Amino acid sequence: MDDIIQLTCPACGGSLNVSPNAIVLTCQHCGTESFVRREGGSVMLESFARCPRCGRNDRAEKVSAIMSSQTQNISSSEIQTRVVMNPYGQPVYQQVAVPKVVTQSSELAKKLKPPEKPKLYPQPVPKIYPRRKSNTALTFGIIFLVMAFLGLIFTVIALSTSMFGANDTQSMALLLCGLPTLLFGVVGIGLTILGITSAGAKKLKFQQDCQSVEQENKKVFGNWKAANQQLIAKWQAARNRWEDLYYCHRDDCVFIPEEGTCASLGKIKEYLEKEKPS
Repeated sequence: MDDIIQLTCPACGGSLNVSPNAIVLTCQHCGTESFVRREGGSVMLESFARCPRCGRNDRAEKVSAIMSSQTQNISSSEIQTRVVMNPYGQPVYQQVAVPKVVTQSSELAKKLKPPEKPKLYPQPVPKIYPRRKSNTALTFGIIFLVMAFLGLIFTVIALSTSMFGANDTQSMALLLCGLPTLLFGVVGIGLTILGITSAGAKKLKFQQDCQSVEQENKKVFGNWKAANQQLIAKWQAARNRWEDLYYCHRDDCVFIPEEGTCASLGKIKEYLEKEKPS
């Protein structure tokens, strides 16, 4: 038992017991794995990751461990004023302590924070379907036919009156009723035939317009969905890379060990968004 050495975890600061033959040590507090390096009579812990800039790992620390050790949530409360009604129906102002949680992070943890979830594109407004147009020719054709029918009735009345001794004025009335009736009838029949024959073509045109709007809406919504999925996929890939990220305290840079590249703190976003080398 006297050969066991107590060291401090470089990630969380927890106490670690190092046995004489230990080569790799895992912290039971935060799960960080470290190399056990012995030089002379001293024993030190080194991170697995080696900084590609300085080639050493004694000052390299996983970014997630830094965030865990240098970020804390502080519970507090704030005073808010609320208005309540007393039994007499009068407003009463009360001050209530509302609990809240404040997250405090070091300046380094703020710079090393994980990628924020992107704001998605707003849902597009769908194109409105066309309204079915009325059959104007058929409508006016029916109106003219109704007028012709009414004219026919007046013509029959005038004709029956002239058969029982109608004078010249009644004969003129017969002429004035007959000609408009004939005209309304001819025009009404023509418009009705035109309306009936064009109804099929108009219905087909309306269906084609509706299909065109539906296809356009599907295309727009499909592009919107694909664009948001691309944003989420890009963010998730950056988040996964962040989980593998290390920070070198000596060179003030971040890196992913197996890639052999590094980036300054000001270019973390670009470093995380680039594709992983094959």
